[in-house]
Amino acid sequence: MHSSISPSEREVPDGQWGQTLLIAVLITCLVVGGAETIVRRQGYQPTVPDTRELWSFHRSRIYDDEGKSVVLLGASRMQTGFSPRVFRNRFHDYHLTQLAVSATSPLATLKDLANDDRFVGIVLCSLSPSALQEGVEGAHSQSRNVEHYREQRHTWNVEERLKLQFVNSHFAIARPQFRLRPLIRQFITGTEFAAPGFISKQLDRSQRLDFQKVDVEKQRARRVGGTIQFYEKYVPETPSREDWMATARALKPYIDRIKSRGGAVVLIRFPETGEHWRLSVSHFPKEEFWDQLSELTGAPTIHFKDVPGLAIFDCPDTSHLDYRDTDAFTNALLDECVRQKILPDHE
Repeated sequence: MHSSISPSEREVPDGQWGQTLLIAVLITCLVVGGAETIVRRQGYQPTVPDTRELWSFHRSRIYDDEGKSVVLLGASRMQTGFSPRVFRNRFHDYHLTQLAVSATSPLATLKDLANDDRFVGIVLCSLSPSALQEGVEGAHSQSRNVEHYREQRHTWNVEERLKLQFVNSHFAIARPQFRLRPLIRQFITGTEFAAPGFISKQLDRSQRLDFQKVDVEKQRARRVGGTIQFYEKYVPETPSREDWMATARALKPYIDRIKSRGGAVVLIRFPETGEHWRLSVSHFPKEEFWDQLSELTGAPTIHFKDVPGLAIFDCPDTSHLDYRDTDAFTNALLDECVRQKILPDHE
């Protein structure tokens, strides 16, 4: 016999539902907090996926009516070696935007900023001489990021932004390896967790390298090996100085365009050490492939070898700074920017 009582007429059990909900929330917080404590003790840190959407979002926020916008361009050295916190502490009335992209040449973004009449600001551009070698820009261009932004794909829904801002930025357990599917796969296969890794990425697109979390010798060998392959593929034994100078000279109209709107561009050579530096100067001697760069482009330059406060740093992998050195390096770099009147003296 079917019951004559409809679902809507069924009695709801008595109980203090508010208290039950509160207990459920507390249990969830304890579980999440416990898991977060465990993975943090294992060396894992929060990290934000560095996508073209995130790059485009920051690209859309460079505008400042008073010209107090500073944009960082370059590749991984700018992302890992420049401390946004130090900059903001010293120049709190400026808006800082990180647009460097690892393993790329910054020329496409520099030209995009020059062609954007709305942008009035200061560009701090990390540049290696090899970036002006024929063939490098085509293979390592940031043009895809620029196109992504120009296609107006720089917005995302509120849910995704909240996830990036509050979940990925603050919880190590939000890292991909701690998602349910990878965890189940590891449980079934009996494999161990991947090592914490020495790179953590922030919402502002800066990155932090902790070389104490990696086998430095292996990392150095991997970095030098990759650099050797790069030079073998793109750089002749004796690069043409005339061709290199022509490429550098072609940047001048773009730099002049930014300057004509009241902005500025400074080209910066970040530190290299060991085999990386020896490879660089053997192909691009500083006196031939850097010292004339300011005259060719019309932009002031900063080379780490010319500034005592910048020349003292060691790169554990021969190419990048450990995060423990980034504050001191950034302060020394900003001091030089002030000395050259690129940035104002706030002291």
